[in-house]
Amino acid sequence: MNNYKYLYIAIAVVCIGILSWIIYILVNNSTTKLCPNNCSGKGICKKDGTCDCRKPWYGKDCSKICEDDGKNGLCDSTGNLVCKQGFYPEGICNIICQDTENGKCDSNGNLVCNKGFYPKGICNVKCQDGENGTCTPDGLLVCNKGFSPEGKCNIKCSCKSPGINGICLEDGSCMCNTRYYGPDCGNKSCLNDCSGHGTCDIVQGECTCDYGYIGADCSIAKKVCPGGENCSGHGTCNLVTGECSCNKGYVGNDCSKNEIICPGGGNCSGNGTCDNTTGKCSCNKGYIGNDCSKTEKICPGGGNCSGNGTCNNTTGECSCNKGYIDNDCSKKACPGGGNCSGNGTCNNTTGECSCNKGYIDNDCSKTEKICPGGGNCSGNGTCNNTTGECICNTGYIGNDCKTKDCRELQSQADKCNSYPHANCDSINARLADCLKS
Repeated sequence: MNNYKYLYIAIAVVCIGILSWIIYILVNNSTTKLCPNNCSGKGICKKDGTCDCRKPWYGKDCSKICEDDGKNGLCDSTGNLVCKQGFYPEGICNIICQDTENGKCDSNGNLVCNKGFYPKGICNVKCQDGENGTCTPDGLLVCNKGFSPEGKCNIKCSCKSPGINGICLEDGSCMCNTRYYGPDCGNKSCLNDCSGHGTCDIVQGECTCDYGYIGADCSIAKKVCPGGENCSGHGTCNLVTGECSCNKGYVGNDCSKNEIICPGGGNCSGNGTCDNTTGKCSCNKGYIGNDCSKTEKICPGGGNCSGNGTCNNTTGECSCNKGYIDNDCSKKACPGGGNCSGNGTCNNTTGECSCNKGYIDNDCSKTEKICPGGGNCSGNGTCNNTTGECICNTGYIGNDCKTKDCRELQSQADKCNSYPHANCDSINARLADCLKS
């Protein structure tokens, strides 16, 4: 009985120990706080419910990444990259910008000039707009029309139309452009003085040609077309070449003859050449008849089917070898089942396909990708129909090759215009035409 007593006591002691351990665990767990988002798997959750994040992770739940090399900026406790002085923008810190007495850095690291300083980003040129001129982005004072010299603009020019008829010199006098003359460059000479065959209008600089002469400088003598200036009343005369271009329905060098339609549908059944003056057909070899509709018994293709088939002299017909077609076996069969995969027209002379719109490849089996610029790169480039991209010709830019490349002209114009006495009208006019188009 005493043995059982000690056994019961031992069991009670064990049970009390287990219960105490369970109570300790529950009490301690109840005081431990959960971390947000379990620290995103990027850190260690502390008992106070905060995350101890591993670099380069930051934030309450270690979900924000921030990397720094310590040179341009440092990450703060929230994971934001804070730039050191002189580096921009915040969060990137890859642009160097230093404030100067002439400008201040904005939040993006751009040096913004104080009023009266140019150009942007440098701010080392001083320029003030005035009533006679305006500062360019580079800090050059460009004179308003009628004032000179550039950079000062304090002298009024004597040119009638500054920049058009002449260039204003520093002393206010006018240096005339080509073909302009007079104290104010207000008169304009005509091309080649109208070649001695016309009268010059000195205001417009244009010729009024004497009878029998044409052209901007009256240098071309009119040539008389056969059938007179109206080509027998049935055409248009080219006064330079003296040749007629006949209206529809008329033929002959003077357009005096009515066009005669040949038999065989007007084209000699497709087997000959029509002389519209006589209305008679000249048949191709192997065809006869006034309309070239009948076949000779001799096989076409030189009588031996062009060397590409077997001739049936009974019928005058050819049996073409593989790869050749047509009645004289002179034409090659095209790929794509002989019909360009049903997506094009076969040129049986070369054996090559001319694909319908929307298809490409030698057998027209692939779908064409349309290039920008109306499908032909605006006529200023080569279309890669496989990729749908344009390869622009020299002088054009843009994905559709529509824009003229004026950069070289702009550079030349800027260089020329930087010299006060230079005659830059030609390059400026070419630049203007380029920018307009």
